[in-house]
Amino acid sequence: MKKIAILILTLSLYNSFSQSKCGIIEYDFSIDSIVNIMEKKGISKPLLFMKNVNNAAEEIKLQLMFKNQTAVFKNINNMRPDNINKTYFNLAKMLACSNPLYYKKDSVQKKVSQNGKAYVVNGKIAPSNWIITKESKKIIGYNCIKATSKRIIKGKNLITTAWFAPSIKIPYGPNGYGGLPGVILELNLNATLYKATKIKFLKQVSIEPIGQGKQISEEEYSKLNTEQLNKFKEAIK
Repeated sequence: MKKIAILILTLSLYNSFSQSKCGIIEYDFSIDSIVNIMEKKGISKPLLFMKNVNNAAEEIKLQLMFKNQTAVFKNINNMRPDNINKTYFNLAKMLACSNPLYYKKDSVQKKVSQNGKAYVVNGKIAPSNWIITKESKKIIGYNCIKATSKRIIKGKNLITTAWFAPSIKIPYGPNGYGGLPGVILELNLNATLYKATKIKFLKQVSIEPIGQGKQISEEEYSKLNTEQLNKFKEAIK
């Protein structure tokens, strides 16, 4: 009888987690891997700079708030500690998540400003070529499965590694990544690391709308940035 009661309790807890549609996941951010790569390769000139950025990154706290099939990923710690240089802190924030990212199904949006104009940049959840492996590990008590994705940029293979929790059926993760059959609790992206530290399931959450702005694609946004850079180069000639 006691075993049956434990089994019922376990199943009810599992069902409440797997069926929960609202919640908040908090993540830490690190660029330890970048610093380690520099040390191994003997790249000394920018090493101290990146170590300082990494120290600032330890103060960065990020949040994925989800509600049904929508979510927002953003920085939740905008208070710079007195012992952290402003430049390093702002750079760490930019590397972690420069603008809040709004998810809906397989799309992601962010709001940006250029020349005093507001734009809403429309893109897709990345990437679309996940390979799910048989490797697994526990992250904050949840069984997670490893998935990888490969991109080739300038002739180099870049591997993205995600660990997702199938029991939490939210197809999102940090920094615009998702598309897996479970929420991403750990993401290793270009030697930067996002790792979940806490999950809270809630009855309700409030996701603020992204706000007004001219709708543009990622390609159009990239073109805007290139034009701004070219104007800056011309101005300093």
